[in-house]
Amino acid sequence: MCEPATLMLMGTVASVLGGMQQASAASANAKFQQKIAMDNAERTSQEMRDAKERGADNEQQVLADGSRVVANTRGALGVNNMDLSFGSPLDTILNTSVEIERDAYRTRKNTEREVNDLQQKKTNYLNNASARGAEASNAKTAGWIAGVGTALGGASSVYKYKASIEG
Repeated sequence: MCEPATLMLMGTVASVLGGMQQASAASANAKFQQKIAMDNAERTSQEMRDAKERGADNEQQVLADGSRVVANTRGALGVNNMDLSFGSPLDTILNTSVEIERDAYRTRKNTEREVNDLQQKKTNYLNNASARGAEASNAKTAGWIAGVGTALGGASSVYKYKASIEG
């Protein structure tokens, strides 16, 4: 049978090793979560590029459709022998052009809002990744400190036990 001091020492070693393993697992989990957050941030960057491209395409489509409307309006007014340089025909063309520009502006602003929302999402992911990186580092440090504390506490218990037998 083992001497009590040996058992105390073995218990301390097991406790230290268990605590360090737990800290290592917590650190590995935090690093994994950090990688997920970084991957999500990268995916959000891709979403931002896509949103910008779609927005530019939509704006160009609005302008192209509007140009066709203005051209058709000019053609219809011209066929009816209306002077397009003044009065109601000119007002019709100008008002149509203004509305087309407003639609293009709305499309551009909606794209900017979407990109800004995605930028905020990306920033949140990057902040999360940073916090997870700190968590990973702190888990290992805390595990090491706890292990040293457990080892010292165990050594102290063994010393007290030995002192009580000898003394």
